[in-house]
Amino acid sequence: MQWIDYAIIGIVVISMLISLIRGFIKEILSLVAWGAAFFVATNFYDTFASLITFTDDTAVRYAVSLFVLFIGTLMIIGFVNYVITMVLKKTGLSGTDRMLGTVFGAVRGVLIVLIAACGLQLAFNYGYFSRMKSEQWYKDAVVLPEVLHVADSTLKSFGLENIGKSMVPGFSSENVLKVEDVPAEAPAEKTDAQDVPVEEEPVK
Repeated sequence: MQWIDYAIIGIVVISMLISLIRGFIKEILSLVAWGAAFFVATNFYDTFASLITFTDDTAVRYAVSLFVLFIGTLMIIGFVNYVITMVLKKTGLSGTDRMLGTVFGAVRGVLIVLIAACGLQLAFNYGYFSRMKSEQWYKDAVVLPEVLHVADSTLKSFGLENIGKSMVPGFSSENVLKVEDVPAEAPAEKTDAQDVPVEEEPVK
């Protein structure tokens, strides 16, 4: 295996270890906390900003409102997370929680790798990083080709293999300028001084 294979495996293993330490409930509530904080901040910042009176600057009031709502929601759900974790420890379910957390971490790690692979596969589809395929480490990789195959199948199953064409008008793989397609600049022709005829001045 090559370094890229170990990197892929490492991402999944690290994600599993983090979830093993934190536990399933804490991981799920962490995701819920970030999602809820984003939802609350983006949907209620206008209402909360009208309650801020220490400044008349609208931009400042909106910024403060977004910050307070986002951090406040994180803190509230974080406290709930802490209480649930303490209850799990007292009920003796922490072992099951950690086991489920490990499974959750594995799934999350695989999703992270898959998302990155989808981005790389899209780049390949449009002619970017084409030289990478000629590298020896790429040819000798074991895990990477399988991951890219899954990424390609995933993109096709969702109809996203041509996402660039639908998002950018007039964009296609044919008009991507590759480095190897740029013609080399022709060397300047040298003129030999002795080949240039010298005009003789007429004798007066």
